[in-house]
Amino acid sequence: MFLALAGLLVLAGSAIWLLGGEYAFFVVEESGSIGPAHGWIGQEEWGAAWYQPEGQQLFVREGAVRPWHRWACLYEMDGAGVLLESRLFTGFRFPACLPLTQVGRGLLSEGTRLLAGDLEVLGRGGDGRLRLRYDGREFSLRPGESWAELRVQGVGGTVVYSRGDVAAWESAAEEAVANHEPATRILVTYHGLWPRGRVARGEAP
Repeated sequence: MFLALAGLLVLAGSAIWLLGGEYAFFVVEESGSIGPAHGWIGQEEWGAAWYQPEGQQLFVREGAVRPWHRWACLYEMDGAGVLLESRLFTGFRFPACLPLTQVGRGLLSEGTRLLAGDLEVLGRGGDGRLRLRYDGREFSLRPGESWAELRVQGVGGTVVYSRGDVAAWESAAEEAVANHEPATRILVTYHGLWPRGRVARGEAP
């Protein structure tokens, strides 16, 4: 009887969490030094969603954050400053995978998009950190923290830069743009748990 009651309490607690009032929100930005592929027509004038960190507000234009969603991610991709792709990914469980290699395929010329693979969302720790994995490396973010990586195509192959070495990062990025060399930056920012009651449909005011 005790074990059965304990099991029911665990299930009830899980249901309350899933249908509760918060979801983990993070943003993934992919920026490339090379512009859109030849023959590409049009431009993403509006993103799939907008957000205001100060008020923890999310304005959704495409997609939705349902009561059972545990996380939501706004992904945006640009090439030479031109917005090419904007999507709102959501999920009801961890771990999960963001298919970076599939999104935006064909928008940039072959070989100009330097990705190490997809981004894995492993879950939230007891300390509130969001745990992720990219290129086989795990990292965790507290609310308000971000992680970034820059990949540049050099003569000897792809060179990876971390944001910790600011001078090398800036120098490599500037040279890639000046020499029209492929470079891709991935930036992940975790904004913490946001209330579902502040998700609105439509454009930001």
